[in-house]
Amino acid sequence: MRAAAELGVGAIVGGFYLGFEFIENMLRIYDDALAGATHTYPLQAEKIVAVAGGMHCADTRDEALRWARSLTDTVALSTDAYQRLAKLSSDYQYMGAVKDVDFTDENYMFNDSAGFIVGDPDDCVAQVQRFADLGGRLVGDENRRASTRGTHEVYRNVRQVRDPEVQEPSRGGS
Repeated sequence: MRAAAELGVGAIVGGFYLGFEFIENMLRIYDDALAGATHTYPLQAEKIVAVAGGMHCADTRDEALRWARSLTDTVALSTDAYQRLAKLSSDYQYMGAVKDVDFTDENYMFNDSAGFIVGDPDDCVAQVQRFADLGGRLVGDENRRASTRGTHEVYRNVRQVRDPEVQEPSRGGS
C-alpha cells in the first residue's frame, strides 16, 4: 500500500478475513503515504477494497446464510497459501495473521471479517455501506450468486451506495 501511494498509483487491498479495522488501517497507510510523497507524474491514485470470500444476496438472511456456509470451508482451505507467503517474504508477513482467524465463527466471518457480503437485500446494502464508509471503492463478484427476486434492485442500490451518480440502465421493454 505504501509503495503504491508513494508512486501515486492505485492499490487493491483485501481484508484477508482480518476485519474492517485491518482494511481501515491499510487505507490510512495509503492516504498518509500518498500525502507525504512527491509525485512527478500525474496521480492515478485509487483505493480499491476487494471482497474475497463471496457475495450472496437472497430473499431472507437465513437463505443467504445456508448457501454461504460452504464458503467458509473453502476459504479456510485457501488461506493456507497466505501463511506460506508470509514466510517467504517480509512484504507478505502481515498475511500470516490469518492463522488466528476462527473460520467456524459464522457471526465474525459474515459480519466482521470484511471477507463476505451475505444476507437479505437490506443486509447487503448495509454491508456495502460499511465498506463505502472506509473510503475505498468496493469490488467483488456481484453476479456470482443471486437467488432473490429483488436482486436487481439490491445491486442497483449497492451500486448507488458506491457511487450515487451511477444511473441504472434501462432494462428495456418497460
